[in-house]
Amino acid sequence: MNNLRKLAIPAALAVLFFIMAGCCQKCKPADGKKILANIGNYEMTVEDFKNEAALIAPYKYLPGDSAKVKEEFLDELITKKILLQEAQAQNFDKDKAFMKEIERYWEQALLKLLIKKKQKEFSADIVITEKDLKDEYGRMANKGVPVGPFERMAPEIRRDITRKREEEAFEKWMSDLRKKTKVNINRKELNDIKLE
Repeated sequence: MNNLRKLAIPAALAVLFFIMAGCCQKCKPADGKKILANIGNYEMTVEDFKNEAALIAPYKYLPGDSAKVKEEFLDELITKKILLQEAQAQNFDKDKAFMKEIERYWEQALLKLLIKKKQKEFSADIVITEKDLKDEYGRMANKGVPVGPFERMAPEIRRDITRKREEEAFEKWMSDLRKKTKVNINRKELNDIKLE
């Protein structure tokens, strides 16, 4: 009887734990974030959902707060997570080709973030005066480029000057980086490489 009691208490606690875990869809995890969905061993928070929606917003039309759109998007995310969990279960995440692909993506993402940051810095430093705009307008007219009235052309000229100055600032920054970075090239190895 005592053995039965010893087994019954842990069993009851385990059942209680599983019941509570099943009801925990509306619970908050320890960090205080609201759980939107449990997908296998993954807890998708409301914040995760909003972040994913923000990532696709520039590429996909997401009208307002439509319940149907949210349901469809959530379904896409659930499918994605299920497929990712299956890929992990089949150890694709440990494959050398996969790791190389992740490394390439990581490098591209880093470069994109750095360039975006520098572009904002360069843009903040650019000052374009009315004289700059009129000088460029005059150069265009002198080259025989068909130009409209200055007031209509000024915004386009401003964008062109801004873009050109950003490119010049980026090239100078890149040149400065190259000058201060020590680079050694093994020319023999480079010459021995056969590209196919």
